[in-house]
Amino acid sequence: MQCPSCRNPITPGVEFCPVCLAQVGPPRPSEPLLAEPVPAGAAASLGAEVPLPAQQAANAEPSGLGGWLILPAISLCISPLIILWQVVTMHLAVFTDGRWEALTTEGSAAYHPMWGPLLIYELLLNSGTVIFTVVAAVFFFTRRAAAPKLMIALYLARVVLMVGDQLLTASIPAVEKAEGMPEALRAAFQACVWIPYFLVSKRVKNTFVR
Repeated sequence: MQCPSCRNPITPGVEFCPVCLAQVGPPRPSEPLLAEPVPAGAAASLGAEVPLPAQQAANAEPSGLGGWLILPAISLCISPLIILWQVVTMHLAVFTDGRWEALTTEGSAAYHPMWGPLLIYELLLNSGTVIFTVVAAVFFFTRRAAAPKLMIALYLARVVLMVGDQLLTASIPAVEKAEGMPEALRAAFQACVWIPYFLVSKRVKNTFVR
């Protein structure tokens, strides 16, 4: 067998002539490349997202405004409206319907020196609670990292303010002593339930991260 280019004898089956390097045979088929797994570091350098074990564990844990968080969410939506309605229809009405003068004017039948401080305290208490609750709701529904701390502060503030209200009320003999006890007990019960929940809940930890 001869090379068609230089007429030099060649061995049958070779691809190139050993003298002029002209191609004298069909090209050999290329060997297929074996797919190998890409190491995690190489995948990360190429821009691929490689979930870490901690991220995988976090994805498996509960998150989002669901589960038991639905109950505080409902309370944050409803309680400001209820308290605001009480402020308008009860506390502000005291200053416009003559009761303020009857209760705080010395010499009147219903007068007591603690009526004035009690009425002003309750007005400020409820107005401040509305504002604080609205702020906590904004942080809660936007999933801010400070939301759990605000919720804990809100539950504690309710207990402290209700105790202060009870102490002022107890100084007025004409007021029924057990009148405000259900609200104080309810505030204390809510604090005992929800403060530990916001401290240890995995859902809370995974939800409020912004």
